[in-house]
Amino acid sequence: MSARYNFADLFAPELLQTEALSPPPWKVLLVDDEPAIRAVLRLAMQDIVFDGRTLHLLEARSGIEARARLDEHPDIALVLLDVVMETEHAGLDLVRHIRQELSNRWMQIVLVTGQPGYAPQRAVITDYQIDGYRLKSELTADKIFVSVYAALRTHQAMLDLAQQRQQLAQVKVELEQHRRHLEMLVEKRTADLAAATKAAEAARIDAERANNSKSRFLAAASHDLRQPLSAVNLYIDVLRAKSSAADRPLLANLKECVGSLNELLTDLLDLSKLDAGVVTPSIVDFPISDVLSNLQSVHAPDAQVKGLRLRCVKSGVTVRTDAVMFRRMLANLVSNAIRYTERGTVLIGCRRRQGKLWVEVWDTGIGIPEDKTKEIFEEFKQLDEARTRGSGLGLAIVDKSAKLLGLGVRVRSTPGRGSMFAIEAPLGIQASQGPLPQPGRRSLRIALVENNEQVRQALELALQATGHLVVSAADCRSLLARFDCWSPDVLISDYRLSNGETGFDVITRVRAKFGEDLPAVLITGDTDPNLIRSMAGRGVVIQHKPLQIDALQACIQGLAG
Repeated sequence: MSARYNFADLFAPELLQTEALSPPPWKVLLVDDEPAIRAVLRLAMQDIVFDGRTLHLLEARSGIEARARLDEHPDIALVLLDVVMETEHAGLDLVRHIRQELSNRWMQIVLVTGQPGYAPQRAVITDYQIDGYRLKSELTADKIFVSVYAALRTHQAMLDLAQQRQQLAQVKVELEQHRRHLEMLVEKRTADLAAATKAAEAARIDAERANNSKSRFLAAASHDLRQPLSAVNLYIDVLRAKSSAADRPLLANLKECVGSLNELLTDLLDLSKLDAGVVTPSIVDFPISDVLSNLQSVHAPDAQVKGLRLRCVKSGVTVRTDAVMFRRMLANLVSNAIRYTERGTVLIGCRRRQGKLWVEVWDTGIGIPEDKTKEIFEEFKQLDEARTRGSGLGLAIVDKSAKLLGLGVRVRSTPGRGSMFAIEAPLGIQASQGPLPQPGRRSLRIALVENNEQVRQALELALQATGHLVVSAADCRSLLARFDCWSPDVLISDYRLSNGETGFDVITRVRAKFGEDLPAVLITGDTDPNLIRSMAGRGVVIQHKPLQIDALQACIQGLAG
């Protein structure tokens, strides 16, 4: 193909995921007048992590000092509290302060006492709102862990419940507002609907009358308007046979004008039929090869006149849609490609994806600006107003026909480089022709990025030996520089590349150029489970080193369909 042939994708690259900020630690207050006890508790708790959050340990030597800590840190989740400190009941007084004066029901309180006589377990649990009770003489690392873990779990559950209650109250208020608003809307829209129904019925009757008149006109115009054009063509041929060499260019121009008029009439009639709703699709199963052969034979002369190469890649797939309309849609795309291409190649090919067949028409023409890719499907819309550019209805017919048949249409283009238009068709049932041959390996166009030269050369040779076309490079920038006239079917990239580049970077950039649905395979020798999970979470297939070529072959064949 031409060196100008470099098709870029219009889709934005996928955003790379960023790591979430670390959650804040749980605040735990240790209240005891014995430094040794506080040290033991701190040592036992320093490595505890609950729900992905570490602990921030605060200390107080008395009930008074603890109150100051509570004022400074109202979001403390857990208090481990001695009973006897500056007074015999300093700890219990602090419990009353938290529960009654601060009205804090979410903060967890676990008594840790060395003098159970001052705070008997049953009495304290019954009379005070505490959440746990431990004797200092029985403290172990495991018991401390269990107490802390259970308390934090309860604290989190209570916070969640409070938040849910608050949200529920807000929802109830909003629902009541919506209910009143909906009642008003229903009353208004009921009245509007009655008026609209009456107007719609009158409009329907008028539209039916107009549509019937239009259908009768189209039936007559389809025959009558072509008759004089056919006669003019015949007269031109007669005159050309009798004309001098000097007159022949004039007759050629005249014939071209008549051809343009005939094309315009055909497009107008087709578009009018689609708008009128008089086109009834005939859905059948048919081999796409019939359509491709027809496109090749019909449009090859036009391409040859302009010095273009028209290539058509064969396919044995059977599709199910309206054969006549589908061929007409593709013919419009091929005609446009030839019309807007001054040099290079027009390529027709097929891709199977997700149970559909996409028939693609590529060209090396003038291209289409990104902000015009929707506008070009409007009626009589042309980017180039030159006389030879046609009626401006071809893409409008494609769009309306696709909607009638329920088919998808895609376009990718780069101004000055070329365009790709594609139409999908559901797969059909192939006519029985005896035993089917066993499926073989399909030859693929593979883009390969591997910074290790020996691995890259070996992998390239192995893939080429099985019939694949491989373009390889040590990094993404070098790979993209090597593409000019074709796009890959599959991308294979090593995960760890040079200069901090990763396989994810390569996939993002290459998909930005050739489409975000380009199949991609990451090859890696990493065994870190977190990294492997991260790779799998990106929706990318992974192949581990050392590579098994048969497994890699099966993988890329499956991805490419």
